[in-house]
Amino acid sequence: MKSQFSRLAQLADPREALRELFEDRSLTTAAAGSARLTEWLTAARTLGLTALHKFCDTLERWQDKIANDFVSRSSNGPTEGFNNGLRTILRRTFGMLNFRHFRLRVLDRFGKPQPQGST
Repeated sequence: MKSQFSRLAQLADPREALRELFEDRSLTTAAAGSARLTEWLTAARTLGLTALHKFCDTLERWQDKIANDFVSRSSNGPTEGFNNGLRTILRRTFGMLNFRHFRLRVLDRFGKPQPQGST
């Protein structure tokens, strides 16, 4: 496959390097993460791929915010998943007007919240 799509193959190694950079748990400060990200950006720009340059421009524009990920390692993924689930329920029910029924569907989909302190 790499021989068929040589330009796509050029992206495989930088993509993997970027993934490893974000998974590196030894990077615990924004400064260290930003430095490694700058190294990656420099290496990626040397490939001369236009699409990658646009991606690098976006990373540079948001680099300070992205570097904060190395400190907190947090994600809004669970919240986005919950919001998506709510939207799905609303779509399937065509804008359900009865809040009680909507609440029951939400509890059925996501489960009943557990009281604090229980396991």
